[in-house]
Amino acid sequence: MTPKIIWITGANGFSAKYLIQYIKECYAKAHIIAIDIGLDSSNNVDQHVKLDITDLSAITKLAERHPPEWVFHLAGALPWASEKNIWQVNVSGMCVLLQSLYNANCGKVRILSVGSAAEYLPKTTGFYNEEDKVGGVSTYGMSKTAQSILAINIGKSLGFEVIVPRTFNLIGPGMSRNLVVGNICAQIATDKKSITLGNIESKRDFVDIRDVVKAYLGLMEKAKPNTVYNVSSGTPIAIRDIVDLASEIVGKKLNITIDHNRINNNEINISYGNNHKINQEIGWGTEIFLKDSITNIIDSFI
Repeated sequence: MTPKIIWITGANGFSAKYLIQYIKECYAKAHIIAIDIGLDSSNNVDQHVKLDITDLSAITKLAERHPPEWVFHLAGALPWASEKNIWQVNVSGMCVLLQSLYNANCGKVRILSVGSAAEYLPKTTGFYNEEDKVGGVSTYGMSKTAQSILAINIGKSLGFEVIVPRTFNLIGPGMSRNLVVGNICAQIATDKKSITLGNIESKRDFVDIRDVVKAYLGLMEKAKPNTVYNVSSGTPIAIRDIVDLASEIVGKKLNITIDHNRINNNEINISYGNNHKINQEIGWGTEIFLKDSITNIIDSFI
């Protein structure tokens, strides 16, 4: 059944732009409402709404006028934001959204609240299942843990169906230079003969955003409510290997300068996710090869 109204919060963000495009391909008749603190008319949606995700009154009024059947909650403050902003947007924003939908008597809304691999507490293997302990190490990780727990528990108590994709390291064309792969690709796209990085031995689970939005829509369509799913490739890749791959793509050897000020001693050395659950329940798996992702990212910076 095609949902009549779909909300997407954080609609100006990196993930939302790809998600909007994919939903339009799959649900051409759905009415998509893009919600963000700023307006971006380049998004191919039916309606743009400028509001703060922590504004209870404004969101309640919107829900009364345009009650959604699906909500993709992508709005969030990222790790480089202030601690106050991280807690306010990620945690308060989630609670306000749920309360607003309830106040507007929206009924059995299905909500996808995007989580993060940063929620997991460190373990020796670095290989994470959905049942592993969470709590986060960084402020961002702690806030996302609180967001996910509140989304499921408060949402369930209010009669909503909540799904939490615990997404690992997003990559793809248009990604931020503030993230390590974006930083590598932005530097390598120039004529520099060396690049500056922090810990190049750490390993992460990189997933292309074009695969991730397919996971988000698939989860919204088929996933069990009040459930967490890893959205991951299941493969750990060292930062050094990303540099080598990018060097191979552009056909030049780069020297790596290590900036020890960029190395966080509390950083987890390895983190990758078990994607068996999402694969078994909705048939999702990664399709885009890492080399293709890196090539596309470099091209986006040229």
